[in-house]
Amino acid sequence: MQIDSTGGDLNLTGSMDVAGVSNRTGDIVTANMTWLPFNVVSDLTAGNLSFNDVGRHYFKPVVAYYSNVISLVSRPNATITGLSFLINSSAVGPPAAENYVGNFTMLDFSSLSSSLDQWNRTYTLSNDTTTWQYPSSSRLNFGIIVQRKNVTTNYVATYEYSASITVPGVGRAQGSTVLLDVGSGEKEWAMAGIVVIALISAIAVQLLLRSRRKKIARFQRR
Repeated sequence: MQIDSTGGDLNLTGSMDVAGVSNRTGDIVTANMTWLPFNVVSDLTAGNLSFNDVGRHYFKPVVAYYSNVISLVSRPNATITGLSFLINSSAVGPPAAENYVGNFTMLDFSSLSSSLDQWNRTYTLSNDTTTWQYPSSSRLNFGIIVQRKNVTTNYVATYEYSASITVPGVGRAQGSTVLLDVGSGEKEWAMAGIVVIALISAIAVQLLLRSRRKKIARFQRR
């Protein structure tokens, strides 16, 4: 895992090797993709920086602060005159808001559990490859609207990721298994084995927390 943090930006680049997921029977290579929806539940840190359990460390304190302030909104001479918490554009109370953002972690890819035959499959003739694409999926959509007399400030936190798997030749999927006919040539098997194991997979995640008035935080994993 490589981490780059400058100011309000947190950039993560991660990679891993997965062994023992591919097998050849005759001319058919199969690759078991059941490992894709992995979920890291513990926190990961670099120095004083948390880069997995970011909801509990960075978002929940902000929500907790405004949860305490909400009781003062209706009082005379209150600095904040209006306050709303939003989950997927629907208003919620402070407890639901704290629970929602507090349980958010970066490295939770459980939604990739959908079978590969439900992903978007494309065969590209020009380079003879088959690609399965998991469309961008929103895993966090949270907002805070703060009204201070004549000024309204919106804070927004969003999180989404997509994934792709590419193999040489005409591949097909059965559930969470990729099947590829590699023929009888050893050269074809070597190439297919390397590519299938490596997957040429890409997961892009973007997490934003921003304000109209002031940039609060921006996290991006590529």
